[in-house]
Amino acid sequence: MLTKMTRTLAALWTIFVAATSWPASGHSTANECTRLIGNPPQPLFETGALYRYLKDLDNAQCPKLGQVEFEKFIDPLEVNLVSYVLLESRLAEGGANTGQEAIAAYLKQYKDANIKLDDNALLPLIDIAFYTCKGAADCIGAKVTSQIDVGSMQDNAACLFGLPSSCAPTQVRKHFYFLNDATLKNFPSAENAYRERSRFICERYRACAHSSQ
Repeated sequence: MLTKMTRTLAALWTIFVAATSWPASGHSTANECTRLIGNPPQPLFETGALYRYLKDLDNAQCPKLGQVEFEKFIDPLEVNLVSYVLLESRLAEGGANTGQEAIAAYLKQYKDANIKLDDNALLPLIDIAFYTCKGAADCIGAKVTSQIDVGSMQDNAACLFGLPSSCAPTQVRKHFYFLNDATLKNFPSAENAYRERSRFICERYRACAHSSQ
């Protein structure tokens, strides 16, 4: 009987230790971070895939990499402006600013050609700001307009989500709702327009928690 009780207590202790030492949901193990860093999705051109990966890194609380390690990580990857800037911001330790230099070079192309940015050209800057601002419209607007003034945007770009200008429904692309409140409220069916914007944000940024914005 004593032996059986001893075994039972030992089993209960093992269960207790396992339950109390296992990381809580959302907390990483070193192995999980190693898996994420070693197996990023490819290519990282699609915004939804990029944001899903960034969210996985955040949920696993993966630490930043040293500059040499980050370069080894990023070199073989197929990335675009948005994915490079956000991966550098999330994973590169220290004062790396290659991403900011890439943004400046991107904007310089338009400036040198004397071309104003349309909504498609401006979307990458919003994609970048959305992550660092956690979807907050005012923060996104401030970050974007700190890089380029509203006068350098076409009308249909200056009323995108977070930006300060207002557009008439006829000025923007049909069935495109990633626009600011000042514009959406003028749509014939404003309620539907807000709902479609929430759906866009959820699908593009894997940020369904921000769907009320």
